[in-house]
Amino acid sequence: MRGSPDDADEIFQDAVVKFMSRGLEQFRGVSEQVPGKAASPKTFFLRIVKHCAIDRYRRQREDLEDNRGYESEDDVPEVSRHEAARSVKEAQAKEDKGEAHEEYWAAYRRLQVEHPNEASAWDLYHHQDVEDHAECARLLNITVANSYKRVSRAQAWLKLYLLETRNKEQ
Repeated sequence: MRGSPDDADEIFQDAVVKFMSRGLEQFRGVSEQVPGKAASPKTFFLRIVKHCAIDRYRRQREDLEDNRGYESEDDVPEVSRHEAARSVKEAQAKEDKGEAHEEYWAAYRRLQVEHPNEASAWDLYHHQDVEDHAECARLLNITVANSYKRVSRAQAWLKLYLLETRNKEQ
């Protein structure tokens, strides 16, 4: 169904998703062509639509190239090469993320055992989202300077633990 009327709707939906997820934070409101002049959000959105259309037609072209050389449509594999490659890449990224997650929590447990003060500051600051050293200091009943030091030392210890783990694996 290449070139079907549904293409326009799907491209528009892809563009809206990209605009909402990434475009809003990237839109600066200042024109790149005429510095000092306000940029139009409509022009910014149309640029996203254009890139979505280009990406869609590239994928379709890759599908056509992948299917060339087959005698009938029944011989064509259900999944194109680039879709299979993308799936493999996504699966690998998911596996890597899971391994990194496990490594981090193992390092954090070690930090809790070896440096409990730093671990408690790190827990407040990063795990419980108390991203204000004054509030961390108040909750831990320490000075703000000590809060900074403990979080900084915790980060250094965690980095060291993670590097040690990676070096053992090699």
